[in-house]
Amino acid sequence: MQDESVVDSLTFCCAKSNFSRATNNEAETRTGLYPDAIKNLQPGITEMIVHLAYDDEEMKGVAFDHPNWGSAWRQRDFQCVTSDAFRSLLRENNVKLITWREVNKLMKK
Repeated sequence: MQDESVVDSLTFCCAKSNFSRATNNEAETRTGLYPDAIKNLQPGITEMIVHLAYDDEEMKGVAFDHPNWGSAWRQRDFQCVTSDAFRSLLRENNVKLITWREVNKLMKK
């Protein structure tokens, strides 16, 4: 665990600011919304919600009536946030992924 005296000066991103993508545009995720959101984070704790899934028959069945948020969209989100480019983006912007346990400890201080 990191030195507690530095906690307030860090930007945190709990893997998973509540924003959502309104289109089914593959390029937008990788080059637009997510990178822009990461680059514009303010110090403090931010919750970024992504809906990850595989583009398989099961997910196609679950999301059949959600064309803008279906299985292909969720697969692209998965590929985006698990990519080396996304990890580099987090590192370059001093984003530290934390767990809810760490959030709980910070809230008790």
